[in-house]
Amino acid sequence: MEQQTTPTTTTTNMKYAGFGIRFVAYLLDAIIYFTIAYFIWGSSVANTSGGSASVSLNNEQLLIPLAYFLIFWLVFSSTPGKMLLGLKIVKADGSKIGIKEALLRILVYIVIFIGAWFILGNPKKQALHDMAAGTFVVKR
Repeated sequence: MEQQTTPTTTTTNMKYAGFGIRFVAYLLDAIIYFTIAYFIWGSSVANTSGGSASVSLNNEQLLIPLAYFLIFWLVFSSTPGKMLLGLKIVKADGSKIGIKEALLRILVYIVIFIGAWFILGNPKKQALHDMAAGTFVVKR
């Protein structure tokens, strides 16, 4: 009985997604999860007083983006924002990320959001959370 193997991709074959496209994907995702939060918590999420608009999450409301990212990363290796732009998150061999990589990414996302700027100086366009989890965001 032959054992089937999954083809692997080396990091040299990947088309890495840069800062700009990843930032746009994040903005699309933010619109989605703030909309979800607004439908759950209403005006406590959105403030439109004084002629300007702002949104914020606090306490249990922060669970929305955490759950949003973890669920989409684990199920689809992408988020809706990344999907719309043809991006996905993979491990170094091109395979789908697992719970370990997803949790490492979210932990570093939370602790050091500034890590996204690492994309600009990295030839493989990895943010700090990508480096910590051994993941890459690539074009499909």
